[in-house]
Amino acid sequence: MKNQIIGLGDLFNQFLRLQNYEIKDKELLDSLNEHKLFKTDGLDLFYKVKEERKYPVPQINASTFMETTIVATEEFERFWNMYNKKTGKEKVIKRWSKLTSKEREKIFETLPFYLKYTPDVKFRKDPYTYLNQRTWEDEVYMPTKRDEPVINNPFKW
Repeated sequence: MKNQIIGLGDLFNQFLRLQNYEIKDKELLDSLNEHKLFKTDGLDLFYKVKEERKYPVPQINASTFMETTIVATEEFERFWNMYNKKTGKEKVIKRWSKLTSKEREKIFETLPFYLKYTPDVKFRKDPYTYLNQRTWEDEVYMPTKRDEPVINNPFKW
């Protein structure tokens, strides 16, 4: 068998390519290749390059991003003022930003009924707990037919 010299960086790259990774930093590769190893023909590393999956990167421009952020911030302030139990604002903001727009809409639909159900603020869940436990999905706080406002009710005194 004939011996060959291979750099340590090239050897690492062969191993990394098995997992679809590669050392792209030229300085790092050169510094690793300063260390030489002996390679024999019979011990070649064979690897199958996996087909690279190309996922589309969502395209968003800065103005759309800013509008979305501003809307989310305004919605949070509306929620924060409606809920009226002001504890842990930093955590609540982070949790709020992870909600989808449909979830936020659902919160605004059901929040008045939750507030009606728990009029005493000290018995309400903390806002973070309310969001984290997805309380707006609980059936107890869902609007029912009797909760809906009745217009022109002749029996109302």
